Formats: sequence, C-alpha cells, structure tokens
Amino acid sequence: MHVQPGIYDDPRICSLDDWRELWSQRGAVIADEYGRDISTEEMEETILCRGACAGTWSADELAANGATSGPNNLARHSNATPGNGTYDMMQGEFR
Repeated sequence: MHVQPGIYDDPRICSLDDWRELWSQRGAVIADEYGRDISTEEMEETILCRGACAGTWSADELAANGATSGPNNLARHSNATPGNGTYDMMQGEFR
C-alpha cells in the first residue's frame, strides 16, 4: 500500500494519529508528491515543522483566501480544524 498525503482519501482519517496508524500497517509505504518513498519520521517532520518562507499575510490577503493566521508564518484555511502543530485537518484532505 502506498500512502500519499493529500491523495489518499479515506473518511476514517480524522487526525494525525489516524495517519500514524495507517503508516504503521504492514506493507505501508509513504510517498511524497514526486513519488519518492519517505520514512514515517520524515513525513512527521514535514507535517509538524513546516514554515513559510515569505512574509506574513496581510489581513486583506487572509480574507481574500479564506484563511486565518497560523503558526510559523503559515496561513490556515478558515474551514480547517487546526492540528497540534503546523498542519490542518480537512475532510478529504491533509494539509
């Protein structure tokens, strides 16, 4: 089983712990957007330690994008449920 976050659509995935359980299954492989297999540790670091390179978003930019200000200079989708870190949970998506 290959797991690509953002592509693997399962309504039972509702938290980072749900992803961790899926990744721990025998034969599970995590692949990045380039098809490169990555470790669970690398995936978790990517999820939990993200940061934006650009400057902060203005209030107008946040409003225009349906976003709110998040940690590490990231914008969060206003319909998302914030995770504990630099990720959000959305139905059908893992950002």
